[in-house]
Amino acid sequence: MSLPRNESLLSRILVWPLLLAPLVLLAVLFAKYVVNIPYQDDFDALTGPVAELSKGPGFWKSLYILYVQDDERRIIFDRLMAYVVYRVNGIFDHRLLIAFGCLSLPGLWLLFGRSIRKMGYGWWAVLPVSLILFQPRYYETVLWSMLPTQHFAVYFFALWTFYLLSKPQRWAFTAAIFTEMIAICSDSNGSFAWVIGMAILLYQQRYRHLVVWIVAMLPVIFMYYYKLEIPAYRPKLSDNLLKLPGVVIHEFFAFAGIPADPGPKFALNQRILVTTVAGVPLVVGAAWWLLGLLSRYPVLRWPVWLQRPSATFRRFPEPVGFLTGALLLLLLTMLAYATARAGDGIGPIFVSRYKLIACLVVLVTYGLALAAVPNRWRNRVVGAFTGLGLLFFASGYFQYFEGLVNFRRALLIDAYSWQYTRTLPSSPIYLSFRQQVDAFVLDALEAGTYRFPEGIYTDLRELAGRDTTVRQDLYAKILPGGKYLSVRDERFARGPGIDDGAYTVLHGDSLTYLFPTLQNRYGIRLAVTHFRYFAKGYESTPILLQSLQPGTYRVGTLIVEGDRRRVEYSRWKLEKTPTDVRLLP
Repeated sequence: MSLPRNESLLSRILVWPLLLAPLVLLAVLFAKYVVNIPYQDDFDALTGPVAELSKGPGFWKSLYILYVQDDERRIIFDRLMAYVVYRVNGIFDHRLLIAFGCLSLPGLWLLFGRSIRKMGYGWWAVLPVSLILFQPRYYETVLWSMLPTQHFAVYFFALWTFYLLSKPQRWAFTAAIFTEMIAICSDSNGSFAWVIGMAILLYQQRYRHLVVWIVAMLPVIFMYYYKLEIPAYRPKLSDNLLKLPGVVIHEFFAFAGIPADPGPKFALNQRILVTTVAGVPLVVGAAWWLLGLLSRYPVLRWPVWLQRPSATFRRFPEPVGFLTGALLLLLLTMLAYATARAGDGIGPIFVSRYKLIACLVVLVTYGLALAAVPNRWRNRVVGAFTGLGLLFFASGYFQYFEGLVNFRRALLIDAYSWQYTRTLPSSPIYLSFRQQVDAFVLDALEAGTYRFPEGIYTDLRELAGRDTTVRQDLYAKILPGGKYLSVRDERFARGPGIDDGAYTVLHGDSLTYLFPTLQNRYGIRLAVTHFRYFAKGYESTPILLQSLQPGTYRVGTLIVEGDRRRVEYSRWKLEKTPTDVRLLP
């Protein structure tokens, strides 16, 4: 519950372990599961550029390497930090870049915590911030090494920009210019903060600072967008708005309600329904807040119910300025995404890497609620969001730990597959871009800027050839359409180790392929009664048959139990020729 700012020393001693526990727990979890392995866009975004920069290409060429766009954005800050990691460490280690980028999370906590404290609340009112922010919903943003210094960083620097602009001091304005420069260089939505910064300064009637802000940032904005091209495979924003306006609107409301996502085990249509229903009141509330801020201008006879936001701003100008800027950034980001990705449908908004947005939506809502409610309701709001935070925290671990485990497994399999079979099971598109991706990796290996780590796959081919006796009763089938193979075992029980479990093996005369599997898990009731998270049984991720070289392969399983590994085989054989694929019992 909230306490006055002069809360007792005993109260502070009691609250700080609770404030820090979610951060420590999450840090330990991610430290165990991160790996030094590139994933998908990492190859051309980080691995290749670091190798090029290590050769000392000269100042202007180095700037070009940092500047060249990745997909439809530029990630200058991301590449620069990756190169710094290489220079400091002597080799590019993805884990160090991840660790640096993840410092943005406690930085965001500090922003919201300081804002809450400035409104007269005690440290107990900051507890929901820890519970909501520090949980593993966004595991993909951590394990995918380019994302912490891109996705985390853009929100960190943009929100710090709003925080600094909301302060009247000259030093804060100067610092805001630098944080906004880094935000723009982190990701494309960092430029939204420039426009929002104008609105903040205009609302504060700081017209001289507004002119300086516009002039100082124009060269950075021009640099970022100069010759920035939308890739041919991405439709134009105008096309989506004209052809798919209904999808854009629906996706925007669903994205706004993303904190209410019931989780990956629910059907997609259920997730869309729940988030859309939750998004409508959130968007309406945001519209009320933004419109209400305009009530400070006596151009209309504003109704009383619209005057609360401007009255709240007058009461807490700095926290409310910061929180309103964050609200605008989230709304613009969600609208831009809904417009740009309407052709892909609504489903992609539920991927893990967008879950930080869900956390920020809840935190901004919490902060604005604390600012706007009457004093007599303060404790109730803190209590309600503490309960919500506990639910958010617990469901984050239960619903998304499985995804964290599977994402790490996919990275390990990619590391083995590229080295020994020249495939990337997590990225079927690799087959179309093999030459380019291989060039990035080979350049990095030759330059000595990166090397693959050892892992569960070390000496797999020798291990796979030791004992080919049939010991397993697997179920294998070629899926309808003839493009994918699926392998299933309903009786396999996974151990408690980080990498414990089953991995599908296809062992041939010249190549041994390795593929990840998805272990079953219990629902919450059975997990509690069995005191286990994972249930018996697994199914392989769909194995793209096109990625296999012609040959005959034994279908088996790599079984990992702590430090022990063994390969067991089933009766199934896969026979692939240049024109046909057959599964033989």
